[in-house]
Amino acid sequence: MSDQETSFGIGQVLFKQGEKGGDLYFIKSGQVELTVRSEAGETAVVAVLGERSVIGTMSYLEGEPRSATAKCLTEVKAVVVKQGVRERLLATIPKWFFVVVKDLSGNLRKLDEKYANILAENETLKKRVDFMKKKLKDQGGAEEA
Repeated sequence: MSDQETSFGIGQVLFKQGEKGGDLYFIKSGQVELTVRSEAGETAVVAVLGERSVIGTMSYLEGEPRSATAKCLTEVKAVVVKQGVRERLLATIPKWFFVVVKDLSGNLRKLDEKYANILAENETLKKRVDFMKKKLKDQGGAEEA
C-alpha cells in the first residue's frame, strides 16, 4: 500500500478546510481535532478523534477539497497513505460501490457545514440573550433609584 508511519507534533495542522485532496491518515496514537468553518466565519469542533481512527477519508476517496481542518491536540503517530495510491485502491472497488461512497460522503459534507452554521448561529443568539439580560438588569436598577 506504500504507506508510512509518521509522527506529528502538538498543534501541527495535518490539513486545512478547502485544500484540494490529499493523504489518508490512520491514527495509531494521539488525538486530532476536526473543525469546520461556518459560512459566517465561525469555527466549530465537529470531532476529536484518537487511536484507531481514520481521517481524510472523504477527500481521499472523492478527490474533492478537504471538508474540515485537522489539528493535532497531542503528539500523534499515524500511518499515512499517500494520495498517489488512491487510483490503485479505487480500481479495486466495484463502480456501483464508489457511487454509494460518494453519495454518503457528500451527505456528510453537507451535515458538517450545517452543524458548523448551527453552532455559529447558537453563539450569536447567546450573545444577544446575554446583551438583553444585561440591558434589562440595567433598566431595573435605574427604575429603583
